[in-house]
Amino acid sequence: MHTNAKISHFVTEKLAEYIGISTVDISDDIAFDRYGLESTQAVMLTNDLSDWLGVDLDATVLYEYSTIKRLAEYLTEHVVSQSSQ
Repeated sequence: MHTNAKISHFVTEKLAEYIGISTVDISDDIAFDRYGLESTQAVMLTNDLSDWLGVDLDATVLYEYSTIKRLAEYLTEHVVSQSSQ
């Protein structure tokens, strides 16, 4: 099952990979755009997350839930829980 912590970890790992920094330098309450995440990278991250979760995510999800914490909370409460029902 995809928990809030697992989603946060996945997003942190992918964000670090895309922007080329260490995961220890990423905070779950700093907006994605503050890390310099470009729109193409945001789309790739959304696609990776969508594939990993096994659900379709809107391409704007990272803009609507602009931090790892907010994104993980949203996905855990509204997407993952509904897809397992």
